[in-house]
Amino acid sequence: MASRSSCRGSSSIGRASSFAWRRLCGSNPTISTRGSFYETREKMNLKKFAKQNLGILLPVVAVVMAFMILTGSVLAYVAWAPVSEGKVEVVKEWGDATGEVNRPGGNWITPVKQSTTSLSTRQQAYTMSSKAQEGAKNYADPVSVKTEDGVKVDFNVVVRYHLEGDKDDAVDVYTDYKTLGNAEKKMIRPTVKRQFITSAGSMKTSDVYTTEGQRELTEVTREALKDEFNKTGLVLDSVQITGYDMPQSYEKAVTQKEVAYQNELKAEAQVKVAEQEARAAVKRAEGEAKSNEIVAESVENNPELIQIRFIEAIEDSEGKTIYLPSDKTPTLTKDTED
Repeated sequence: MASRSSCRGSSSIGRASSFAWRRLCGSNPTISTRGSFYETREKMNLKKFAKQNLGILLPVVAVVMAFMILTGSVLAYVAWAPVSEGKVEVVKEWGDATGEVNRPGGNWITPVKQSTTSLSTRQQAYTMSSKAQEGAKNYADPVSVKTEDGVKVDFNVVVRYHLEGDKDDAVDVYTDYKTLGNAEKKMIRPTVKRQFITSAGSMKTSDVYTTEGQRELTEVTREALKDEFNKTGLVLDSVQITGYDMPQSYEKAVTQKEVAYQNELKAEAQVKVAEQEARAAVKRAEGEAKSNEIVAESVENNPELIQIRFIEAIEDSEGKTIYLPSDKTPTLTKDTED
């Protein structure tokens, strides 16, 4: 009972022992009351923590939000795959061609697992030149061959081609070569070089630099390239020899030979002109002789003809010298009225 009486005087107990005193008096707090107490204390602690660390939390939150926005933008950009004019893009999935091709305009791909490789559909000019920076290489890259007589000749060659842009053609080119640059390196150049070595190697140097010889080289090379192009999605447009370089000693000899040949042609032409002039003179002489012969026969058969011509000359002799006929010339008289 002492405990009961002591409970009546609980108002004198301090706040610090109120919880223990309520247990002694039989008025234990409920679970909900205890939970509310701890929740209130934690909220107060969080507010206190937030207030004390506000300068740290704000930058962290900003970084997280920026990362989320950037990640979303990158994914959206990767998924949107526009293709510019004059190109097609082969769609790949984990690096392998899917058989699909994106054409110029807006296109979508699946991020991460899909990607594309661009191929130009414009005409390409692959140049092999003896001048650095002029061709596909940064250094001199001509097609070098030796002719039948052992003279080294460097040819400058241009091969023009294009990709049609058909889906199957683009996929074939990607499957075989990946890029147009690889097609030039692995197919075009080796084919041109092989064909030039074969064809020019069986030609004399004097034939190689002629128009006819170069036309033959171009034609056989074009046919060889067409066979290779037909195996891919590429289309051959033209093959052109734009120049050639020979050893200076051979060029000098060729020049001298050409000059001698031109002089020979000139001399032959002069001989032909002289022969033609001589034939013309003979023809003229023969004509004059024939004319004189005709005149002589005419005079012999008509002796009065000379006297007629003489009288006609006298009639028109004013201010002129008249030569009188010799004794052998027959005399011709003409009656006149008194």
